[in-house]
Amino acid sequence: KTLFASYSQVTVIECSIEYWKEKNGGIPQSIEEKQTINVNQGARYLALKKCDWLIHIDCDELLYTSKPIKRIINRFNTDVVKFSILEAVAEQEKCNDIFSPTLFKKKSQRIKIFVAERLGCSKSIFKGEYFRAHTASKTAVKIKPKMKGNYGIHGPNKSLNISIENTNLIQLLHFDCVSIDEWKIKWDRRINGSGVALRMRDNRRKQMFLYEIAKNKGDESLSIMFNRMHGI
Repeated sequence: KTLFASYSQVTVIECSIEYWKEKNGGIPQSIEEKQTINVNQGARYLALKKCDWLIHIDCDELLYTSKPIKRIINRFNTDVVKFSILEAVAEQEKCNDIFSPTLFKKKSQRIKIFVAERLGCSKSIFKGEYFRAHTASKTAVKIKPKMKGNYGIHGPNKSLNISIENTNLIQLLHFDCVSIDEWKIKWDRRINGSGVALRMRDNRRKQMFLYEIAKNKGDESLSIMFNRMHGI
């Protein structure tokens, strides 16, 4: 919290035990539930501040654009603006800063992945997928009364009658597991219950299963597994 104390334009809300008791009656069971509660709390706060847009990203994500985000978003006459997504490549096992990688994977069509796998690029593909983390990207959502309580991790509730436009002018850079230490922390928290994820897709569950096997075999197996999953 003190890290941002000198930034007058930043408001920090600590997710303490007291916070969760007030907002949820207790600490939520999963990280998805925590994120959903927080994004809706954020939406209420921004509405009171008369803000126009909400963007919800994780601590291992950055937004990249060559022009001011406000100028780009205001071009759209839509409820939701969805960003293109790039996934960082682990260029080495260890790094001091998770935002140091400069190589990124681009989201690809299934047919391209299918062809690439059969042309000898199989080490970059795992169980038919090129990305290791989420592929849904993130969005800018216009703050409106009809959205109240309906904000999700990647955007508003799909049951709402809303308009969505995609843009390549804003890119979500996802630095998922760019070092072996970050990778271990993520999966250990999933396994030991301190960071339970209940909505993992099948591919992610398989990654976790193989991580457990590698961990039981020792550091060398973990190194091989990490480079297989997150290197190129």
